[in-house]
Amino acid sequence: SRRSGDFSDAAKFLQKANELGWDSNSIHREKVLTTVQLGGVERAEADLNRIFASELLPTDTEEVYEAIAYGHLAAFNGPEFLKCIDFWIEWRPQAIKPKMMKAEFLTQLGNHTHAVEQYKSILSHAPDYVPARQGLGEGLLTLNFAAEAEPELRASFNATKSARSALSLSKCLVQIGNPKEAQLLLTPFEETADKQVRSEILEELGRWHLDRSEPEQAIKFLQKCVKLSPELSSAWHALSGAYGLNGETEKAAAALKISQDTK
Repeated sequence: SRRSGDFSDAAKFLQKANELGWDSNSIHREKVLTTVQLGGVERAEADLNRIFASELLPTDTEEVYEAIAYGHLAAFNGPEFLKCIDFWIEWRPQAIKPKMMKAEFLTQLGNHTHAVEQYKSILSHAPDYVPARQGLGEGLLTLNFAAEAEPELRASFNATKSARSALSLSKCLVQIGNPKEAQLLLTPFEETADKQVRSEILEELGRWHLDRSEPEQAIKFLQKCVKLSPELSSAWHALSGAYGLNGETEKAAAALKISQDTK
């Protein structure tokens, strides 16, 4: 529970372990790692040194590295996060977790070129690891290498059949000139539970109809999108275009105004 970020449940289970007489050193270490993971790396430095000085199994050592890395992220300390991750990778060159964490962090920073390198490094020795395949495809697509991204994203979709993988592949298909398959790919996922992905799917479907001068169908999807995620400036802009194409000038102006205000 602690490693997945559910600190409330983690505290309950730790209390129960204490009541059942679990090893006090293990309980103390778990408390330290909770403090660390919540961003208190510096406060727990002395305890961390003692943990590293003890006899740890490799899996335990990885757990400590993981907590420190997440702790630096929680404290918005990017340089120390990367330093921790690089130590971890140097110690375990083939470990997937630190490379995935580094790739995702680089993606958030907008450094897609180096993120792609990390995903490729993972796949070089774990070719069936689908999250890295998905990340690689999305990174290549962001870098405008749609043709190179297509087989990666298709492999990810075939392995998972998820809304996110369908969305990424459909965006790629539009870029390489296969919009019909893109539309067919997205339609089954219109009602996916993930709000963010559902919003993007609705926007993509709206744009698909807008590109074909079908404003009424476009408006239907785009209205659903902005109702679900009113902060999406790009969707409001597309909705403005659909209203304009449909001759609804006042609605078009109002939607355009919202798109500008939400940028």
